[in-house]
Amino acid sequence: MLAQVYVMRDIQSWATPDERALALTLAREILASGTDDPEALRCAGHAMSYLGHDYSAAFTALNRALRLNPNSALVLNTLGHVHCAANDPEPAFDYLRRAMRLSPLDPKFAIMLEGLGLAHMLKGETVLALPLLQRAVQEWPTYVSAHRMLILALVRLGQLAEAREAAARLLENIPSYHGTGAEFFKNREFAAELQHALAISGIAE
Repeated sequence: MLAQVYVMRDIQSWATPDERALALTLAREILASGTDDPEALRCAGHAMSYLGHDYSAAFTALNRALRLNPNSALVLNTLGHVHCAANDPEPAFDYLRRAMRLSPLDPKFAIMLEGLGLAHMLKGETVLALPLLQRAVQEWPTYVSAHRMLILALVRLGQLAEAREAAARLLENIPSYHGTGAEFFKNREFAAELQHALAISGIAE
C-alpha cells in the first residue's frame, strides 16, 4: 500500500525521486515474495507499470491477482489502466466496465470513468471519451489524470478555449501541479500529443 501511495503521489505530481525509487523497490519485493495477496500484487503491478514502465511484470502480477480475486473492482480497474498504458486499450473496456458493475458506488468511480475515456482516446474515439472525462472531473475535481485527458480531448475536438478553461480549473484545484504524465504511456505519439495539448492549454512541463 505504501508503494500505491507513492504512485498516487506521482500521478498528482507530488512525488519525489526518492519516493519513486522506494515504490519500485517495494513493488519488486512483493513480486519476489511469492505472496498470494491479490491487493499486494495489484499495488506492485501498478507501480511496475506507472513508475517502472515494465508492463510484462505488471501484467504478471495483475493477472495473478485477478485469478486470486476475480471479483475485485480494484484489480479490474488497475488492469484496465495498465492495458491503456501498454497501448492495448481494447481489453480495458471489459475490465473497467466489470469494475463499474461490481462497485457502482465506489469512492474512486471517477478513476474508472477516466480509464474508459482514456481507452476511447487511445482508439481515436474522442467524441465517445469526452462525456466520460467530463463526468470524471465533476466527480473528483482534484484527480489530475481526468483533467489531463479532458484537456487533450478538447484540443483534439478543436475546442481550444474550453481546453484552456479546463487547464485553468486543474491549476485552480491543484495549484502545485506541473508535468504531463506522458511518461506513463508506451505509445510515444500519444504521449507527445498529450504534452502538446497541455502546453498549448497553459500547463507547464
